[in-house]
Amino acid sequence: METKNAIIESTFLGMEDHGILTYFLQLNYGDSSSQGFGGYNCAIGDVLGASVKRILQICEVTQWEKLKGKIVRVQVEPGKMIQKIGHPLKEMWFDPSLNRFE
Repeated sequence: METKNAIIESTFLGMEDHGILTYFLQLNYGDSSSQGFGGYNCAIGDVLGASVKRILQICEVTQWEKLKGKIVRVQVEPGKMIQKIGHPLKEMWFDPSLNRFE
């Protein structure tokens, strides 16, 4: 698994085209490559609230709209989806597939 830095280029929080409540971050790695993070079904229980809260904590902002331009770390297996998103300096991580905060 590779760990690298990325800048949040854009965000989405709302209903996707199939009516599923979700979030999405478009991340730029700075080497002319980018990757999306999110797309999970957040309509179950309080998954959305917990996920959004952790992403805001990791980026040290209080509003979703302020995420754009923030630097994050990601853990990703080459050619696969992002496994975790984290603070660029602190050991704070979010693994959405496990809904786990570290």
